[in-house]
Amino acid sequence: MNRKFAAMKPNSRRSIGWFEPSATGLRIAVCLLLCVLLVACGSRPLPPSQVEQAEKLEKVLLDGGYRPARRFEIETGREVWHHDGRDLDVSITVPTAPGRYPLIVYLPALGEDAGGGRLWREFWAKAGYAVFCMQPVAIGQALRELNRPRGGPRPGTANDMGPPDDEDGEAAGMFGGWFGGGPDPEDGTQPDDEDDSDRPEDKRRPSKAARSSELRYLGHEYFAAEHLPGRVADLAWAYQQLRTRAGLGQRLYAAADVDKLVLAGYDLGAQTVSAVLGENFGVELPGRQELRPVAGILLSPSVDLATGNVRSRFQPISSPLLAVTGSEDDDSYAIGAAGARLSVWEHARPGGKYLLVLTEASHQLLAGAGIGFGRGQRGGSGGGP
Repeated sequence: MNRKFAAMKPNSRRSIGWFEPSATGLRIAVCLLLCVLLVACGSRPLPPSQVEQAEKLEKVLLDGGYRPARRFEIETGREVWHHDGRDLDVSITVPTAPGRYPLIVYLPALGEDAGGGRLWREFWAKAGYAVFCMQPVAIGQALRELNRPRGGPRPGTANDMGPPDDEDGEAAGMFGGWFGGGPDPEDGTQPDDEDDSDRPEDKRRPSKAARSSELRYLGHEYFAAEHLPGRVADLAWAYQQLRTRAGLGQRLYAAADVDKLVLAGYDLGAQTVSAVLGENFGVELPGRQELRPVAGILLSPSVDLATGNVRSRFQPISSPLLAVTGSEDDDSYAIGAAGARLSVWEHARPGGKYLLVLTEASHQLLAGAGIGFGRGQRGGSGGGP
């Protein structure tokens, strides 16, 4: 554009109608035109809202995309297991038709319970997979403190009512339950648009800035490599429990073909899966050898560039792998940026590696909490910040 204007001769100006522009007037017009063009080039349409994303996702699932040969009716069970002093929230979703189905073990995000990833889990089960989900209760409740009113009951105490019961055994919290945002389904307001002025001072929620700061602190704490051994040990123990129950023919668990194992994870769960697949975090992972997945699925892979050695970290991953991210896949922990999440696919050992990048898809969209997203009920479980 600049070269074109520079190539114009002084006598090439032409009158527009009756107006003969002066040199000063032409310079002003050119400046105004450049300003308009810069504004047009510098701005872009706003990304689709969560409701619009949900509608598009529903249309894809119903009208296109992957179509399994058969859609099964499914059934879900929910339990709490106990391992090494920790409570593990688990769920299993399987086709109701008799048979043994390949097993997908799904690990949800920080702040999500075993009801997380409902969209993905149910879709996989309807396509003919047994889907097991496991989350330590402490990790599932890790973000509830952020939304607790000052002076209110702490999570897990006698005065904490917690999320309401769900007859289907699914999480009360929905997509974006913490910092995913989204309008209130009743009045369309955002979570931080609420007026606290009529609440007692000691009951007001922490400010958005305070919650964001605390979220970053908690995110860096839970994503630290020293916490991986405990999570991998819990996963390995839960998998062995699942094998035992399947071998005993227990209801729901008997449908799982435990020798055909696929590991899938989102957010913090994706970090755990990546560690099991071989990502080098520089720590020993007891129980990792007991898990022999035939493939892995990473939804919003966790990649902290600040730790360095990106190439050498991912090279040991040799299993078939699907990495899924979005162009707007930035988390609220200030750990991983959208572009950095491609590193897993770029540096993992070649062979059987696939990358799916969804245009304008946010971090929250990959939570897979179900159609009709919204921000969830107050006090509900998280949804991946």
